Amino acid sequence: MQSARPALAALAFVAVVLLVTACGDSGGNPSGPFPDSTVDSGGFFDTTTFPDLTLDSANPPLPDTFVWPEQGPRDSVVFGDTTVDGSVPQDTGTPSDGSGQLDGGPLTTVTAPFTLDFESSNGGGSGTRDWQWGTIAPFTPGGNCSTSAKPPAAAHSGSKAWGTVLNDCYTAIGNASASCTNADPKDDSILRFRITLPASMSSATLRWWEYRDYFLTFDWAEVRVDGAVAKQHCTGSADPNWTQNTLDLSAHIGKTITVAFHFMATTVVNYSGWYIDDVSVQ
Repeated sequence: MQSARPALAALAFVAVVLLVTACGDSGGNPSGPFPDSTVDSGGFFDTTTFPDLTLDSANPPLPDTFVWPEQGPRDSVVFGDTTVDGSVPQDTGTPSDGSGQLDGGPLTTVTAPFTLDFESSNGGGSGTRDWQWGTIAPFTPGGNCSTSAKPPAAAHSGSKAWGTVLNDCYTAIGNASASCTNADPKDDSILRFRITLPASMSSATLRWWEYRDYFLTFDWAEVRVDGAVAKQHCTGSADPNWTQNTLDLSAHIGKTITVAFHFMATTVVNYSGWYIDDVSVQ
């Protein structure tokens, strides 16, 4: 991969991007590729110190300790074979995908109250691994997935939604642990939204429509708020119909939070997946 100094805005997302979990009241120290880095209260890098200067292949080399130019979201910087994405909160662990494929992307803050139908845009969301945004169209199971898959005929409304994978079955990635126990959230397929809940709100309820067709209890899903599990679907059976779900966010009024839809899969059977449409906070 070609290296570049952090002129930053023009850098393409071409390598491994780290995922979101590092949120809290104060900064912490990542334990992954850059263990001496510090992050701010939102999980964004403040400084990055190279534990091994071979990671820094910029020409000329970057300083031993790179200081990010501002607080909060910012551009990307290439460190050797790793692109650190400054536009999204960073994980405190290892890169999300060792294959070097693009993971994640810019995460736009949306302020409640709002309704997202995903027709004209992805709603400011950011998806890793299998999560894709686009047009939902029926497909015939087989080939890459189980013939028992029951894909959606269309989005809940309009033509576009988020899904794992659009118009095909999800990847049998082999990252599922015991059902209802998420041993390593970083390697999930993750769809994230950053949401501001103004202090003026008296209550806040997240609503979304979802279509679930996955191989329970081996493949399963959960929703997290700032890294904490808020809802799981890991028992019973999946419902291959569009249904509405709700989650009370009132405890987070006055804050900016990250809501993340985590999906896990085994290496065996894969169905059509998890689809999300018509997300709102009121």
